[in-house]
Amino acid sequence: METKIVDQAYPLLEAVNLLHAFVNETPAEHLTSQETLALRPEQLRAMTDACCAGLDRTEPMLQYYFKDRPIEAGNGPYCIAFAMVYSFMLWEHPAFEAHLAALDAYWQTLQAQGYCIRSVSKMGLFMTQDASKKGVPLASQIYSLELSAAERLELIEVFTNYSAHLEKLRRLLEPVAGRMEQTLEALLPQRQALRDAWQAFFDRCPAEQYLQQRGRIELTQETERVVVAFSFADSWFLGGDFHDRDFFLYVGSGQPRSMKVGGRGAGILNDGEVNAMKLLGDPNRLSLLRMLSRERSYCLALSQKLNLNPGTVSRLLTGLYDVGLLDAQTEGGRTYYRTNDALLEGLFRNVLRYVRQED
Repeated sequence: METKIVDQAYPLLEAVNLLHAFVNETPAEHLTSQETLALRPEQLRAMTDACCAGLDRTEPMLQYYFKDRPIEAGNGPYCIAFAMVYSFMLWEHPAFEAHLAALDAYWQTLQAQGYCIRSVSKMGLFMTQDASKKGVPLASQIYSLELSAAERLELIEVFTNYSAHLEKLRRLLEPVAGRMEQTLEALLPQRQALRDAWQAFFDRCPAEQYLQQRGRIELTQETERVVVAFSFADSWFLGGDFHDRDFFLYVGSGQPRSMKVGGRGAGILNDGEVNAMKLLGDPNRLSLLRMLSRERSYCLALSQKLNLNPGTVSRLLTGLYDVGLLDAQTEGGRTYYRTNDALLEGLFRNVLRYVRQED
């Protein structure tokens, strides 16, 4: 399978990431990592200050589209802008206006082809094609989601009037995206170095294996090519979408180029996924994942927060790391851990697919 690495910047996607972090006051340290090619926190703060200059994060329209909402099932939070943009990423249209136009056309195409909304997460909507449900109203699809009544009504309003809301979103994003383009142009040497580093990695490891093990993303038999592009505004990001015979992977510049969980077996759930689910039954492990999803930390600090013996916390961390639910980086003699959110979300998506499959 071909893997195409591009260093083309996607200002729409970067602007969505940056405004989301700005509105939710996400610390720069939570959006970048110690990977060599990731932006340093001070660089990310400078980028935010430059691109969001003059904006008021409490402005109602910014809050409406970018403020995080919780998901009752716990697979969140999500924001409306992510649902509108990241649900269908189209790599062929990097330019801001062309990307927006392509999103609008693609949403209409999905509706006409009988795609139905199955779930929502911080990565956007998860949709599958079901010709038998081609006539199911959009409102009925959204009412099946595990959201509050108010949040369901919001999504019905947005996706029933997607074109109109995309235009409102465009007006919010346009000035930020314009500044982002200049900033990302200055990062061209880093983008090129990032492309070369990932190309060298995929020369050693097939992209389909990386996607399955890092993000629990299973490519279809029809997939002919994996296209990889990079984000700097959120260097932890890892997500993608199928389009025709391509899978577009949008990966943060700080996303580790490593794998932990073994390949998928004959069933939908492999041994690594089953073991991960067993670990999630422990309240202390869940507390660790929750804390480490917010900020990275190390064993002694976590043991103090949880009021547990450091040896106990070390064993809990090792178990979570061994199945890929945590990323780890050594710095100054300490090992810092962070929740692998993309893999965790992919795990629950696969469990949901497994539960819903027919015998």
